[in-house]
Amino acid sequence: MCASGATRSPPSSRGWRRGCPTRRSCGRKAAQGALAKEQPHWQAWEARRDRTLSLDGERRIAEQAVTAARQEFQRLDRELAEALAARESLKRLEPELVPIQALQQERDGLEALQREEAVRREELAKLVWELRRKLEPFDAEHLIENERRLGYRLRTCRDR
Repeated sequence: MCASGATRSPPSSRGWRRGCPTRRSCGRKAAQGALAKEQPHWQAWEARRDRTLSLDGERRIAEQAVTAARQEFQRLDRELAEALAARESLKRLEPELVPIQALQQERDGLEALQREEAVRREELAKLVWELRRKLEPFDAEHLIENERRLGYRLRTCRDR
């Protein structure tokens, strides 16, 4: 019996009955019928497969994000532990650091005095240079001497 419902006639007749004139067209109709019957199932399976592959890809991406977040969390946890340990060390060393703070303040004050002294020495050097220039016409600029690490000295007649 053909898929279209036609039956095969005895060998003496001319082929297939009406509705299925050739074997090829009968096979085609049977295949089309089977395809029409199975196509919705096939499309559903393809859609499921596509969803499964999509979800699997999303799962792998999410796993990578979880791994990255876990590593970041562990790094931050280590940094926090190091910071807490550093705070405890600082608390233990604080009594020893108090004199250092006083020394730093003293150093800052001494540096300010040093800057003031440098300005005074520069002004003194300008004044001595100007005095020597004024003594040049009298051939007396040699009367002012530099005393190393002490400053300037005015030579008197007794020093000759």
